[in-house]
Amino acid sequence: IRATWEPTFFPALAGMTRHDVIHHGILDDNWLTRTLTNSDISVELTSNHVEQATKILRSKFLIGLSYNIEESWLRIRDAFGWRDDTGESHLCSENMVWKVSKEYASVSADSKYGLEQGSVEWQLLESINTFDVQVYNNAIEIFKEQRVFFQK
Repeated sequence: IRATWEPTFFPALAGMTRHDVIHHGILDDNWLTRTLTNSDISVELTSNHVEQATKILRSKFLIGLSYNIEESWLRIRDAFGWRDDTGESHLCSENMVWKVSKEYASVSADSKYGLEQGSVEWQLLESINTFDVQVYNNAIEIFKEQRVFFQK
């Protein structure tokens, strides 16, 4: 793991594989849930934290999904009033959507970066982050709910 650009980069982990990091218990659990609910690692999370995190997502966030980048980008554009569908700004946004779509597709298809759903590593991460998985699934539902705000 060599994400040197990340503010949380920890050089001691640089030589470790994802497998090593997962299997040695180095990861904090349920980062998303803890961040949204302002709960540090000493707090034992419950379903109440999932409910609170989901409520925060629903009321404070415009949800976008990388696997649905085109619709997500249109929502962001509409929410901020970026309506220029001509000229350079249109070309810029089209290039951004194309680039992110291409990167998502390559990361998803590349086992070097992606995890295969159902793999041992996937299952272990899922078991470590059960509350985050629930919040993520709720975010997908919120994404669907938010469609009503962007229908023409």
